[in-house]
Amino acid sequence: MLKRQRFHAIILFVLTLVITACASQAPSPTNTTLRLPTPLYGHAVANNGKHIFVLGGANKEGFSRDIVIIEPATQIVTQLKDKLLPRRYHSAVWDGADLIYVLGGVSNWKNRSRLQPLVEVYNIRTQEVKIIGEMPVPRRFGSAVLLDGKIIVSGGGVWSRQTRNKLVPTNTVAIYDINNDSWKKGADLPDKESTRAVVLGEHIYTVGGFNGKTPSSHFYRYDLALDSWTELAELPQPLSAHSAVASKSKIYTFGDYTNLNSAYVFDATSSTWQLAPFTLEASRHNAATILNGNIYVLGGTIGSNGPFLDTIQIFPVNEN
Repeated sequence: MLKRQRFHAIILFVLTLVITACASQAPSPTNTTLRLPTPLYGHAVANNGKHIFVLGGANKEGFSRDIVIIEPATQIVTQLKDKLLPRRYHSAVWDGADLIYVLGGVSNWKNRSRLQPLVEVYNIRTQEVKIIGEMPVPRRFGSAVLLDGKIIVSGGGVWSRQTRNKLVPTNTVAIYDINNDSWKKGADLPDKESTRAVVLGEHIYTVGGFNGKTPSSHFYRYDLALDSWTELAELPQPLSAHSAVASKSKIYTFGDYTNLNSAYVFDATSSTWQLAPFTLEASRHNAATILNGNIYVLGGTIGSNGPFLDTIQIFPVNEN
C-alpha cells in the first residue's frame, strides 16, 4: 500500500459541511523531548488511562516485535524487546483492565509478507504475551475497537484467490466476545475498504479509508445492539493512511496518504466537520490515542521509503 499511486481529491460538499480554517491561530504540537526509541510506521497504540502502549510496526530495519510503554506524566519510556509476533498495519485494543489485544496486520514469514491470523494478548501487569487463537477473517488495515465487552473489527484488506492472491478490500465485520471467547459475524460495512474506527458514546464510527484504488470519504455509524450501519455526511476530503481518535462529542483525524498535514475534527453535536484547530506535522501511517486531555500522534512516515518518524506530537484538547 505504501507504493501505490494516489491522487488528492478537491474538497467537496461546501453546502453541507462547515470547514473553518484556523491556520493563523493553529498551535503547533507541544514542545517535548518525548520520542519513540526507534522510528515506526504501521504500528498500533492503546492506553490504559496512565500509560501509552505502542505495539509492533516497522521501520527501515524491518518489522518490530517490541512493546514501547510511555508514561506521559513522568516522560519515562520503556522498551520491551521482542515480545510480539512481527506485524504492521494491525490494531490494539485495551480491555479496560489488564489486557491489550493485538489483532490483524501482516507479518514477514519466510521473507514474504503474509496476513497474520493469530491474536495476541499482552498482560500489562505481568508483561507476558500469549496467543489466544485466530481471527475468523485475517486482514490488513482492519480497525478494531472495544464496545460493551466486545471487540469489533471492521474492514481491511484480505487475500483473494480470484485475483491470484492479491490483496482486495473487504467489508467484513467480525465481533469477538471477550467473556465468551467467541467470534461472530456482524453486519457488513456498506463499502469494502480499509477504514479507521472509533467509539463515540454508544456507537462506532468508521472514517474514510482505501478501497484498493482510491481514498474514501465515507463516514458511517454502527449500532452494536441493532447490528446496523447508518451513512452520515461525507468527509470534507477523502482520507487514507490516517489515524483517528474520539473524545466526548468529537472525532479527530490525523494525516493522509497524500495530504500529510491533514487534520480534521467532527462535532457530533452539530454534525459538522471542520479543519482541526492545530497544526499537524506531516505524517501518514501514524497512530494516535487520547489520554488525560491530550492527543498523542506517534510516529509514521512521510514517504514510501521514509523517512520514518520517531516523533510524538501532543495536542491539548478541550473535552468540555
